[in-house]
Amino acid sequence: MCIRDRLIREEFTSKKVNESQLEYLTSLSHSRSTFFEDFHFFAAHSGANDMYSYIDKDLPESEFAASFNDIKENFILTGHTHIPYIRKFGSTTVINPGSAGQPRDADPRASAALIEDGEAKIIRVPYDVEKTIERINELMTIPEIPRERLISILRTGKL
Repeated sequence: MCIRDRLIREEFTSKKVNESQLEYLTSLSHSRSTFFEDFHFFAAHSGANDMYSYIDKDLPESEFAASFNDIKENFILTGHTHIPYIRKFGSTTVINPGSAGQPRDADPRASAALIEDGEAKIIRVPYDVEKTIERINELMTIPEIPRERLISILRTGKL
């Protein structure tokens, strides 16, 4: 994202989020561990220690595993790249469910992860992209260039 787009996005967000909401959001932890049934999950926006790092699914195994060095959970749920994948190393499964609205893998359908019987898979769900774009145009008062970029991402599934 170019600096101009980022500044426009931040200006737009600052007009929509009040001080109390901002305080609440900044108080949240960037990661969380939890149990469900027989499995232990670690969830974070990106890596274990950094909310904005891009963890490339194609890194060599030693580098990929190093991104999650101190995490011992069965499943690591991560995101930020908007590219869905499932990758295993040792007894750990790393899942990036992709995106339900801003895909980056050239597939505009919503993407999610499903875990059944301890096995993860990525699922894709079609949705009415044009209806979403209609609502964006009705509700969002962002300048034309970032709005057109968002619409292009929604339609094509890529930057």
